Amino acid sequence: MSTPSILQPGLCPACQARLAWSDPVLRTRTGAIVCERHRDLFIPDALADKGTYEEVWERRDLQPYTVTIAGSERHDGEAPYTYVVNAPSGDAAWEYVARHHVEEEQDLDVERVSVELGVPGDGSGYHWNDLREQ
Repeated sequence: MSTPSILQPGLCPACQARLAWSDPVLRTRTGAIVCERHRDLFIPDALADKGTYEEVWERRDLQPYTVTIAGSERHDGEAPYTYVVNAPSGDAAWEYVARHHVEEEQDLDVERVSVELGVPGDGSGYHWNDLREQ
């Protein structure tokens, strides 16, 4: 049996259930975060961590990523949002920003524009939201 991949941010890759910060989860060595009910699917991937979704997130090695996300406002010609977040990988940065954006803007129509390692320079020419301390 092959190990399921992460299909959408904040969802268990095995059952597509939305993961809340308080849900018990498991993180595999490849970085997949799966709900505890699907532990057996990931045994070949060797479980690396266990705890709540929030605890597992906080224990990972973090680097700054710049994530640009377009919500439903893109259909009206408005510019996308740009965030800087500390995360263990580009996919994890996207997941965190997508969840934040959906919750803050109450907008489920989101699209990934870009994810880049690092922080925009002083002369970037655009505003960005700093989520590194949250």
